Amino acid sequence: MNLLDRVCELWGRTLSPIETQKIINLSNEFSEEVILEAAMISADKNLPMQYMAKTLYYVKHPTEQGKKKEKVEVEPVEDTNSKWLEELKKSLI
Repeated sequence: MNLLDRVCELWGRTLSPIETQKIINLSNEFSEEVILEAAMISADKNLPMQYMAKTLYYVKHPTEQGKKKEKVEVEPVEDTNSKWLEELKKSLI
């Protein structure tokens, strides 16, 4: 059984032509076992092809996973003349 048939079996449906081409392209970069494992992980997702592609991206770029975006600190604006702002502060506290 070839790779495409095994992915069809895992996902429980036939592949679209675009999915077929993407899997063929991925087979040039990854081994069959790695692709099948990613397909297995993505089998229960709404968009299994996209989930599988992202999983394989993290296989290729392991340092990207888990990176957090930088927090931007914003200085609070002190406007004591704003009645609306004072009411908002009271309601949040």
